[in-house]
Amino acid sequence: MSKAVSAAAAADSYESPESGARQHGAIPEWKIYADAHGVSKSQAKRDLAALKLTESVLSGKTKIEERPRPKKPAKSNCKGGGTPTDAETDEMTGCFIRVLRILLPGLLVKLSHIEDCRDQAKVRHSLPALMIYGLMMFLSHTESRRQATGEISKLSLLPFINRFVPGTEDMPHGDTLNRLLCGIDVQGIDECYKEAISEFIRSDRFNEINPGRILVAVDGTGKFSRGYQWDYRALSRNLGDPGKEMYIVYVLESVLILENGTVLPLLTEFLENSGGSAGQSSENDQAGTAFNKQDCESKACHRMMDELHKLFGSGRLTLVMDGLYANGPIISKCNSYNWEFMITLKRESLTTVWEDFDGLCKLDGSPSLNVNWGERKQVYHWQNKLDYTYGKNHTPLRLNLVTCNETWVEGHHRSGRIPEIKSAFYSWLSSCCITDKNVFHLCTEVARRRWRILCESFCYAHLCLQNHDFAENITGSEVKRCA
Repeated sequence: MSKAVSAAAAADSYESPESGARQHGAIPEWKIYADAHGVSKSQAKRDLAALKLTESVLSGKTKIEERPRPKKPAKSNCKGGGTPTDAETDEMTGCFIRVLRILLPGLLVKLSHIEDCRDQAKVRHSLPALMIYGLMMFLSHTESRRQATGEISKLSLLPFINRFVPGTEDMPHGDTLNRLLCGIDVQGIDECYKEAISEFIRSDRFNEINPGRILVAVDGTGKFSRGYQWDYRALSRNLGDPGKEMYIVYVLESVLILENGTVLPLLTEFLENSGGSAGQSSENDQAGTAFNKQDCESKACHRMMDELHKLFGSGRLTLVMDGLYANGPIISKCNSYNWEFMITLKRESLTTVWEDFDGLCKLDGSPSLNVNWGERKQVYHWQNKLDYTYGKNHTPLRLNLVTCNETWVEGHHRSGRIPEIKSAFYSWLSSCCITDKNVFHLCTEVARRRWRILCESFCYAHLCLQNHDFAENITGSEVKRCA
């Protein structure tokens, strides 16, 4: 008899203990456990298996192997090749401190001329010292006054404050900063900062740090929301549920992005409804004031561009913006100021431009370029001088459109899953004619730096609204002043 036949015969003759017990009338182990604990058959079997495994581990028969889970490297779209190294982070920090050393002394001199609303007989910390303390709070992403008092005070930053404001004996308290901001002329802080930035931009130091074009990113952000109308200027938002409107404070912010990666706040434009006087009481504000149409980001963008023109003039500025600003009036204003721009263009926007672009890309000889950016592969397609008209007067524009298809391998190191290929699609309108020599620079090194405003920007002129926990006693008439 062969070995295979013998093995099969032995398998047929084998009986499990449970089947043997059933034949001899014995009660199965799971039945005894289920009756004793009042559980189902399946649950009893699972519990018994867990008990046996526990006994096996405790007795040493079964060994548990520990496998460390490696940290997953970040694959953000803002950088090709993962997170920055420690050396790159140190270099970025050093560049930022260098800019602060240039900017802070002149700014603090201007801030010292603002009228201090506190009782001077009880003042222990000067206004410039409190401003530096507030700056450190937001650079460290502190979430509350209590956290600022507990954490920043432990960092031994008093020598840093004494560098700029000699004679400071101890660290300020978060409540002290809150009282100052609730009573001070915040508009004066904003004007001082504008003057300091204007002087910095026109200085030789700025040309050394940023010899090329001036890159400015513009984007909108919400500060806080309430379920009631505390001020007639607050914007209302309804998500489809009648009677449940939310009232929000929304602002348009712009930041200056230097070539060394430093991000500095520039201007902030409030989106607010008109129709009432600033001196109205909160009770009158609750009733609301009629207005035809709410303020929007597009209108605020036009106001901000006028302010940016006063600050920078014509020529050297490059704007990077998201798809909300891809429209004829904003592009025409950029052209009138002789500014360059890179504006995100969504598929559902400017449909006639997309139709021309798709048709031209199907032709033979359509311009394209393949680029390896770190571990990512990019395929660029572009078309220049696409015709577009807008408005009742059919104002003509010539637009340059570029697209980027990017693919990379996502490793899933932490979860242990099989690596998968991922892709992303980007598209921009450019003021410059696209060529194979400048397409990578314009898209990756200019347009995609717009994301820096989302993750690294801060606006010191609006301390109270960056986190409303710093000033919970804001009244309707103080919304813009304390913001």
